[in-house]
Amino acid sequence: MGGPRGAPAYPAPPARNPTTRSVPSHRTNEWTVNGYGGHTRSPPTRVGATRPVTQGAEGERLHGPDAGMTSAPRRGAARPLLQWLGVAVAVAVLVPTTLAVASEDDDADDPTEDPERAQVERGGEVYARYCVTCHGTSGGGGSGTGVQAGPPIDDTSVSYNDLLVRTGRMPIVDQEAGIFEEPDITDEDRDALAAWLSSELGLPGDIPTVGEGDPARGGDLYAANCMQCHGATGVGGISGGGELVLAVRQLDEVAIAQAIRVGPFTMPAFDDDQLDEQGVADIAAYTTSMDDQPTTPLGLRELDRVSQALAAGGVLVLVGFAIALAHRRPRQ
Repeated sequence: MGGPRGAPAYPAPPARNPTTRSVPSHRTNEWTVNGYGGHTRSPPTRVGATRPVTQGAEGERLHGPDAGMTSAPRRGAARPLLQWLGVAVAVAVLVPTTLAVASEDDDADDPTEDPERAQVERGGEVYARYCVTCHGTSGGGGSGTGVQAGPPIDDTSVSYNDLLVRTGRMPIVDQEAGIFEEPDITDEDRDALAAWLSSELGLPGDIPTVGEGDPARGGDLYAANCMQCHGATGVGGISGGGELVLAVRQLDEVAIAQAIRVGPFTMPAFDDDQLDEQGVADIAAYTTSMDDQPTTPLGLRELDRVSQALAAGGVLVLVGFAIALAHRRPRQ
């Protein structure tokens, strides 16, 4: 095909190939491939100027003659966003759940969240301070000598040990046992010790609850079952068998009920066939009212048998001394 006369002949441009991709130009004044297979020089472009850009095949950016043509976006372009969204959802679900489980574990380990467990731990501290030296860690008895060779308590009951602590018989003050002064054990400490003995050593029984009793009926029961050893006014002393008997007049109702049922030391235990629960309550009501009974001008209520014998002997000595003085002849 020819042109005007005198003009150079140029070959006819090939048919346009829509699939031919142009190479994007990132710099000014750069040769690029046009849509006709030839080369054209891109016009100078200012830095920062915007050139026509569209998406070509496979989502590539096109310039020049192919500008304006679009192609389907790449399918994998949205996958990273979906993956990060899934991670965010998993974190939002797992983190609160993990924190909640950890919080529950902390609450389970915290004794302040469980009053019963806190009481048992407090009882363990009391036992470790006042009892373990003589009775051993498991209540099997002390392995030392003297006071440290304490008897085993693992074959006793909770009520028995509570009675000893309640009446002041235990713990004892002894330097070998590490107790240098009178123990200051509160009611809360004693209840905690009972809870520990039941929970950790498995001792049977519990602290009894005493109902309301009748002092008048309790006086009759006391005279029939208790007065022979504890005295008419409950001052205790030395019994006919030579045993030391504790005073009962200043004990509370619970201690009286415990002593009747467990029979501490040489005292016999009374079961339900001998004294029912109402009879125990009646005796407890009577003994706690003994302080209201009248006394002698010297404040005496009763002397035990040994004290009575000593008093009688003293009186006889005084009478004999007086007689001797009366029969003494004056010197001439």
